[in-house]
Amino acid sequence: MTKGKKKTNRRLKKTVRKTLGTLFLISAIIVAAIPTEGLRAADGTEKEVTESYLQQMKIPYLDSKEEIYTTGDGKYQFAYVTDGGSDKGAVILGYNGGYLEGNNLVIPDGLDAYKKYSYSDGTNGGYVAVGKENDFLFYAVNQTTTDPVTGAEIVISTSYQPCRYEDRAQWENLSSEELYYHKSDTVSGGDLVPVYEKTTDSNKQRIKGAEVWYIGNQYLQEGTGKDAGTWKIAGPITSSDKGIFAGNGNIHTLTIGKSVKGVGVYAFYGCTGMSSISLGNGLNIIGDYAFANCLTMTSVNLDRISNLTTISDYAFANCQSMEKFTVPINVTTIGNNVFEDCYSMIGINMSNAEENNGFSVEEEMASTNNATALNNFGKNVFKGCANLRSVTFPRTFSNANGPVSGSIDVSEFRGCENLKYVTAANPSLKITGGSSRYFIYL
Repeated sequence: MTKGKKKTNRRLKKTVRKTLGTLFLISAIIVAAIPTEGLRAADGTEKEVTESYLQQMKIPYLDSKEEIYTTGDGKYQFAYVTDGGSDKGAVILGYNGGYLEGNNLVIPDGLDAYKKYSYSDGTNGGYVAVGKENDFLFYAVNQTTTDPVTGAEIVISTSYQPCRYEDRAQWENLSSEELYYHKSDTVSGGDLVPVYEKTTDSNKQRIKGAEVWYIGNQYLQEGTGKDAGTWKIAGPITSSDKGIFAGNGNIHTLTIGKSVKGVGVYAFYGCTGMSSISLGNGLNIIGDYAFANCLTMTSVNLDRISNLTTISDYAFANCQSMEKFTVPINVTTIGNNVFEDCYSMIGINMSNAEENNGFSVEEEMASTNNATALNNFGKNVFKGCANLRSVTFPRTFSNANGPVSGSIDVSEFRGCENLKYVTAANPSLKITGGSSRYFIYL
């Protein structure tokens, strides 16, 4: 090679490095498609989700005696708890699906609390609204007559009726201070007479529109016999059959509201009919296996600018129809096997660049804002993504969880038969576990 050509090549390589960062062209990864059997952890064994693990998550782990409420239609069951402050919000722990209009499930921003009520003779009174201190609520019904002289309406007597869901048209428009709770009993003529007091104290007022903060990590057991329609916390969700919405095949589209901070483990596992999900930008954590085995899911709508910090192990594993995914800028941790066996995935954008389907390396790497919070990257994240063509790591990424701190191992891409390139904007990021002859460094 002539001296002039050598100088030209050196200048070219220097220019490419400045423009694109470090680009690894993988023309033939030696770890070609490896068959996978189910969803397994990074060491090849099935991951065990334990109670101690759940207790350490950012999603509240509740005492087994926590009061459980239901919505008036019996669709959702939830706890009403604090999250380290004085405010309270809802943790959804149960779902009774059935028919779903338009196959569209919208997790509501707020829930109204009810509990099963029994009349004094033991008969079932249905679901009745409750206050913040767990009191059943009542509304006043006045029996009146008309004064024959003045024509004025006179109250003869007042009875107090439970605020039943079925009768909500009679009381739902009353203000918070116009309802009553059963304060005590007094004796009159040898009989116990209940004493009702208005809910002027804010602590006694109705639980209405409780913000939904979490889809929880514990499952419920419904009572039987006279206790049917009541629920208790039964235990931790450590398997897919306990996931709160798991296996509901009639969910086609899912919208999770703006107030939700966390989606628990196995929450929507195996919802095979679900094609798309929309997640609010207040979401902070997606739990293990949360959307795994959602076979027909094609799109995840999640703002690049959001509160999301953690995508836990296997969160989207075996979502075989998902073609692309954009990791929000604030995400610090992507767990093990998150996208394992997402066969249709073509590109993933982990950089702070506008959506480009993961195809244009030049656009992503040239971005002056190619910086995100991502610094913890699990094992086998892309294992078995047979159609994955490109992966781009942001310039601030160094991977504290690598086999060697500040590294990515070749094995992360096993089974990625069509992978064309991996781009790393951080030139200090190391590649381990493979011979350099499988990469061309520019």
